[in-house]
Amino acid sequence: MNKKVLAALTAGLITFAPFTATNAAPAQDRESIYQVALLQSLTMGYFDGTITVKELKSHGDIGIGTFEGLDGELICLDGVVYRANRDCNINVMRDNDKIPFSNVTFFDKDFSVKLNNIGDKIALEKIFNEQVDKTDAFNMNVPKKNNFHTLNFNQDLKEDIRKAEQDSVKSN
Repeated sequence: MNKKVLAALTAGLITFAPFTATNAAPAQDRESIYQVALLQSLTMGYFDGTITVKELKSHGDIGIGTFEGLDGELICLDGVVYRANRDCNINVMRDNDKIPFSNVTFFDKDFSVKLNNIGDKIALEKIFNEQVDKTDAFNMNVPKKNNFHTLNFNQDLKEDIRKAEQDSVKSN
């Protein structure tokens, strides 16, 4: 009797195991870029949104793109989707707004660098490339030149604006 029960349970597990495995949520890939459409689709005039802001946010928390009808620039930062319009106004977008093109990923800090007195773009690129070379040295299977990297700068712009205003007043 016990062998029959054990055989029935085993058969039940073998029968139902594939169904439970396929219903499990897949692990989220935080190292890939999620792309909504090819950039070429915009050049061909496909401006209708294909996914919603809510769906886009499930694929990444930082990225760029555009909105239905090319209605502004999409900026995704810290999981919030903004639209910068032609008048330079920036608004938080609703979850049901549509997107025809975007690239997003999840931002996970791999390294941090304090930047002080960076004189120009070349100096910034040098610091960044040195850090990337150190970080990518651990991933020998992927050529460094083919990797995408996301930068996240934290800056107090109020202080920079105040300094720029003072410099402007001094030069007049």
